[in-house]
Amino acid sequence: MSALLQAGVRVYPVEEHAIQKGRHLDKVIIGYGNLPEEDIVEGVLRMKRVLG
Repeated sequence: MSALLQAGVRVYPVEEHAIQKGRHLDKVIIGYGNLPEEDIVEGVLRMKRVLG
């Protein structure tokens, strides 16, 4: 996740918020509230570049 952060994309592990621990290790929360659509698109493109 540090590579995403360096690319300017913040994600949050679902596991930190899960009631049943150990079941969501491969999932993240993507915060996109209060962002214009073009910023969301840019964030998804950055994620694709980093994770692609």
